Amino acid sequence: MLIFRNATMEYCLMPDTLRTLADIITPDGECPCWVDEAQKNLRASYTDGTQTVADISILINANSVSDAFNPAFVRYKGKRDSTFSPWHEVKSVEWFDLVKSIRITCL
Repeated sequence: MLIFRNATMEYCLMPDTLRTLADIITPDGECPCWVDEAQKNLRASYTDGTQTVADISILINANSVSDAFNPAFVRYKGKRDSTFSPWHEVKSVEWFDLVKSIRITCL
């Protein structure tokens, strides 16, 4: 099943957290996607300032990535946005073989 597209996603397959938290990260790939920001709260209070909290669901076509697709971090840019979002850590990757789609849930 082809999905509607409202954004472009870049993904990073490297699970090395220290490098990923750096300012410059090279993405491993890019594909069109549908982004649903269900509970996005990037200004939640925290004891030493602010923390990033997000529950973001991203849906992509399975044929736009390889069979070994398992990203560690993703970021996205909406159709009308000029810049990408910050990198989000991937919580889960679900493959839906019947409809040939993949759902990525981010923290």
